[in-house]
Amino acid sequence: MKSKGIMLAMAMCGVCMGQGMLTKAQRQILEGPRTKAPSAAFSFDASPGPQFNEEQRKAQVEAGKGIVPLVRKAFDSGASSVRIPPGDYRFGNETWGPVGPIYPLEFAGLKRDPEHTFTIDATGVTFWFDCGDDEAATAHFCLGFRDCANVVLRGATIDRGTRGNVEGRIVKIDAAGNRFEIMLSKGCVVPTKFNGDLNQRVVPFKADGTFPAPLYALQPGGVHLVYKGIEAGEAEPPQQKSTAGPSRRQKPSLAQDDMYWVTMNDSALMDTLRDPNWVKAYGEQGMLRVGDGISCVYTVAEAIGLVESRNLTMEGVNIYVAKAEPSETAGYGAHLWKNCYIGPRPGTNQWQGGEGYMFNATEHGTTLDGVTIRHTADDCCNVHGYWGHVKSVDGRKMTFEVNWATNKPLAYDAEVGDTIFFWDKESGNRVGEARVVEIDKDTVTLDKDAGPFANAVAEWADHECGGWCIQNCEWSDDYQRVLFQAGPGVVQNCKFTRLGSSLELNSDFPYVEGGIPRAIEVVGNVFTDVNPMPGGASIGVHFHTYGAGHGWPMAGIRVEGNTFVRPGGPAIELSNVSGGIIAGNRFEDVVRQTVVARPGEEGGAYGVRQAVW
Repeated sequence: MKSKGIMLAMAMCGVCMGQGMLTKAQRQILEGPRTKAPSAAFSFDASPGPQFNEEQRKAQVEAGKGIVPLVRKAFDSGASSVRIPPGDYRFGNETWGPVGPIYPLEFAGLKRDPEHTFTIDATGVTFWFDCGDDEAATAHFCLGFRDCANVVLRGATIDRGTRGNVEGRIVKIDAAGNRFEIMLSKGCVVPTKFNGDLNQRVVPFKADGTFPAPLYALQPGGVHLVYKGIEAGEAEPPQQKSTAGPSRRQKPSLAQDDMYWVTMNDSALMDTLRDPNWVKAYGEQGMLRVGDGISCVYTVAEAIGLVESRNLTMEGVNIYVAKAEPSETAGYGAHLWKNCYIGPRPGTNQWQGGEGYMFNATEHGTTLDGVTIRHTADDCCNVHGYWGHVKSVDGRKMTFEVNWATNKPLAYDAEVGDTIFFWDKESGNRVGEARVVEIDKDTVTLDKDAGPFANAVAEWADHECGGWCIQNCEWSDDYQRVLFQAGPGVVQNCKFTRLGSSLELNSDFPYVEGGIPRAIEVVGNVFTDVNPMPGGASIGVHFHTYGAGHGWPMAGIRVEGNTFVRPGGPAIELSNVSGGIIAGNRFEDVVRQTVVARPGEEGGAYGVRQAVW
């Protein structure tokens, strides 16, 4: 029986399990020194970053046409590396092919054996991508590796020609009109129309660049931070006090083109800013004042995609593209990200940075070491496989519905020998497991009768990124979660600061992404202002089935030697979990904010009054 993910899940060894899948060359890079992240200093008055005229852009496009041939020639010659001359290279919009996106800059079929790694040295190189400014759910793509093995990309910077978001300093708060007037940051362009999609929302931030994480309390349901639109405002705003509190020193613009009104979809944000209990609980870090800022999200992209690949290494790579994620999809996996930076371009007026990772159904999980993530507008990372939703059974044969996210009925790379776990759709209880002995399009033949699994959700345990490891990372001022929908995995020696939501163990049966977080170790980390909203836990669980659900699917969770400072509610809140260890943790100022912000609300959403639940 193959059962790679399952065998990994049985190992609780206190070290990164995924590192066992790294090659010797990858381990040498992993064991190398960690570099210091760029300064996190922020200023509205800094420059917008590099600007180019039309002639320079055309020259960069021409230079970009030579990148793939340069790399391909070196690879085909048997060379161990290729050096891309430092400079700026530009690429246009992506196109779509029969198997998904064709990246504007794509390296395909670069395969070496583990003893002959091929290195692309792009130190001092910036790849610019002229992504369209149309709104989500349309996605854009930048750099891709497809069907590659044992390749290292070193030192590259990924950026885009337009900002892809709208952000600026708040110069007026009109509570009655449910709107903010902002002085547009230089380099931003306001779209001419908005589609009203839930991706169209604001991410608030303080004047010093920190994230007011308690305001993530408005995110559940996805509706309270949606904005209706952005319209031209006044040339010189009056110097008056904000209705949400005392104003900060402001620097009004002299050009009407710089002033815009951002109108919210409902009044929840304004109501919260005027709630005296909220102000008392969170102080300035839970407020928005004149002088603070908002980023208006509307577009999404993929900065780097590792597709159907094996043992790739991204070393010292920088991603500055707003709302653009690095991702790994299908294939063997066992990739390494070392000393990478994901966030706003340092030294500029940009607040919105790159997006968090998506780890999509590789056979072996990733290793992140010394990775900095700042100012995301979504999850810092999301580790998951894909549920199999049973359509019908006949004897030992089982037919699956097409998963709309992957456009496939079966798991990525499903093959004979895979082990499938089955979980009752209504209760969440484990029904059993079976091995795949034959595959025919959307139908598999199991090694036993499929009848008992007719009302089950199928978990493809061999394709859930098992064995991932996150270590020595610093993730700060990020909007949403650190999300694990599969295991085993390790989070160790990391610092998490001002995150809107928690480190979350998640299993949501009716959804498309899935898996069971098992054998998760959270060791030696520091959580500061992580999920500080009322009732928020720094480490928590979300478990949902088609019915009420009463199963205990998650097992072997170890939380040891961590420090928790100012979570909104309990530091650790674990339910639907069995067989774990919670030991040797330190707790500082837990629960207090919930009590102050929501006085008298015993029980219900804010009822937990202890550090560990």
